[in-house]
Amino acid sequence: WALVFALAWVDVGWTSTFLAGIHFTLVLCAYDGLLTYVELNHGALLADLSSSVTDRTRLNQASALGAILGSLSSFFGHMFWNAGADADLTAFRRFAALVSTLSAIGFGVSASYVTTEKQFKQEK
Repeated sequence: WALVFALAWVDVGWTSTFLAGIHFTLVLCAYDGLLTYVELNHGALLADLSSSVTDRTRLNQASALGAILGSLSSFFGHMFWNAGADADLTAFRRFAALVSTLSAIGFGVSASYVTTEKQFKQEK
């Protein structure tokens, strides 16, 4: 998902607007498909992660905090965006690469902490 986000901002150097449009369309479809996959898994698994109401509440609070932190990237992205016909998007592309790298690392770290209920009980 993070890689596809980064691919949307890669300057492939095509002079043809048709090829650039095809690239953007394919990347947009891939990103939307992967976003749907992530959101469906998040919504489906959140209720099954714990049988305790208190734990579910804490997980929902952590999810909301993560959403707030994640949306800050949109806020800071505007600082690097230069609008105009002859805009230089180099700084914005670097920022997008940083965001995608951090999100890929975040996915990897959070996935490494996923345990089954059986594993969790064995650890206690």
